[in-house]
Amino acid sequence: MRSKKIRFTLLGLTLLSSLCLSFSSMHAENEQPQRSTVLEKTETGFKPIRPKTPDRQIVTCVYDGEELHLSFVLQEGNATLSLTDDSLVTVTYEIDTRPLDISVSVGSLYGPTSIEVSTEKGNSYTGTIE
Repeated sequence: MRSKKIRFTLLGLTLLSSLCLSFSSMHAENEQPQRSTVLEKTETGFKPIRPKTPDRQIVTCVYDGEELHLSFVLQEGNATLSLTDDSLVTVTYEIDTRPLDISVSVGSLYGPTSIEVSTEKGNSYTGTIE
C-alpha cells in the first residue's frame, strides 16, 4: 500500500516538473514573454433578486508582442474589441467570435492596456494586460 502511494507521488512530481520545464523553455525561446489575462464579465442592467447560475463563458486573452489572441468557450457573434492604453488612447477593432480562437494584429502595446469586448448578445467582458 505504501509503495503505491510513493509511486503515485513520484509520478505526480515527475509530471509537474515536466510541465514546469516545458513552460520555462517556452518563455526562454521567445524574446518577449507572453502576457495573458482572463477577461471578466461586467454586470449590466438591474441586479437580479435571486442568485444567477454561474456563467459558462470564459474569455482568455494572450498578447505575444504583436498579436492579441482571444479565446472564447461559447460563440457570441460579432463583437467590438477596444484597447485603451495608460494615456487613454482607445483603438477599436470589429471581430467575429464564431471561430472560438481569434488573433488580432495590434502591434506593440506599452504599459498596462485595458481590454473590453462587447458582443452582439449584449455581454461585455473587461480585463487588463500588464
